[in-house]
Amino acid sequence: GKSILSQRCTYGLLQNQRTVSYISTELSVNAFLKQMESVNYHVKQDFLQEDLKFISIFTPMGKVELSGDLVRTILESKQIMDNDVVIFDTLSDFLVSRERSFNDNFSLLNEFKQHTMQDTTIMCCVDPETINDELKQMLTNAAEVYITMQEIEEYGQTVNRISIQRFNAAQDNLDKELSFHVRPNVGIVVEIAST
Repeated sequence: GKSILSQRCTYGLLQNQRTVSYISTELSVNAFLKQMESVNYHVKQDFLQEDLKFISIFTPMGKVELSGDLVRTILESKQIMDNDVVIFDTLSDFLVSRERSFNDNFSLLNEFKQHTMQDTTIMCCVDPETINDELKQMLTNAAEVYITMQEIEEYGQTVNRISIQRFNAAQDNLDKELSFHVRPNVGIVVEIAST
C-alpha cells in the first residue's frame, strides 16, 4: 500500500495547488501515469505544467548508475527540492546504501531537516527490510508524522491497515487506525466502521 498511498497524497496535494516532486524506485514515468489514470488520479496536466516532477531510477533515455548515495544527489537538486512536497515512494538501498556509518546517517537526517526547515515537506515511504536499521530508527524518531501500514486478516478478508504512531500538531482528534482497500477507477477507499 505504500505506492498507492503516495500516489493518493500526490493527487490530493496537486488538487490543492501544491507542487510535488515524486521519486520512484519502482515505476517508470509511463507506468506511473498509467497507474494514476487507472485509479482516476488525473495528473498528466500537472506533469506537463511541471507542478508534478516525476523522477524514476528507470529511464529509457540512458543508463542510470546507482551510487551508494543517490539520495544526496536528489537532495542537492534545486529543481527537485524547490517543490512544496517531495515524496520518496520507497527510500530503499537503491537510494541509500545500507553500509552507512552513524555519522553518515545523521548527516543525511540533517539534510532532510534543513529542507523541512525551509518549508519543504518530505514524505519517505520505507520498507523496513530494505534500509539500514540505524537510519530507519533515526527517521522514525525525527518524523513529525509517522504511520505504519500492514495487511491483516479481518472477517475472512485481507485488509490494508494504517496505524498512526505519531502526528505532531494535529488540529483535531485523530482515528489511530484506518482500514482501506484500493478499487480500480476509484483509488483508495477508507473503510468506515459504525459502532
